[in-house]
Amino acid sequence: MRVYTAANGLSHICKKSGKSRLWWAVPSKGFFQLILSVSSTAHPTSTGAAHPTSTGAAHPTSTGADLTLYQALPTLHLQWVSHIYDILIKASSQALLTITAMLWNRIRQVIYAALTAIGFLWTNYYLVQFTIATKGELTLANFLNFDIALFIKQVYANPASSFIGIDVSVAALCAIVVIVTEGRRLKMRLWGLYIVAIFLVSFGFGFPLFLLMRERKQMEVLGLAGDT
Repeated sequence: MRVYTAANGLSHICKKSGKSRLWWAVPSKGFFQLILSVSSTAHPTSTGAAHPTSTGAAHPTSTGADLTLYQALPTLHLQWVSHIYDILIKASSQALLTITAMLWNRIRQVIYAALTAIGFLWTNYYLVQFTIATKGELTLANFLNFDIALFIKQVYANPASSFIGIDVSVAALCAIVVIVTEGRRLKMRLWGLYIVAIFLVSFGFGFPLFLLMRERKQMEVLGLAGDT
């Protein structure tokens, strides 16, 4: 396959656009293919004739201003440039995907951490209120030994609360399946403790905490954890 010098291609683009400078050219794949397209005629230097600059004659396809470009730019093969271009594009795309994955992982960690805090504080606030209402005063002993039978009875005291109770119960069972499956798949340490936290503290605390640690484990598995 014959090749065409980058200088002649750039000169052709400049003449067609009326531009005398090359700063405006975008180095896209189509640009490289244009300036390195196959020529129907042989390169001037392949005929054995003296280089135009050595005889003082004008270059057959470019002006005197283009001779500097002609001498400076090497003759490149279209396939080489296309291959290099593809490598650069793939590398930049992979880097962009990695950065994007890290960013979204960080965002999810912040969200899960916030939900874990809310799930612990807000649910226990109402548990404290329940303890005061049933035991008369808030002490550590009363808080740890609240009347769980009465608590469950009040959860299903009316249709509205029963709806929420059943809904949360089904969600908790689904969460347990996810914890077991993902904990074993990612080989998370002590993943059973998150199930215990769901029953001993609250669903709103145990499951977001698991999701938070799952995100951190995924970063570790993917080699993106760094110093986190």
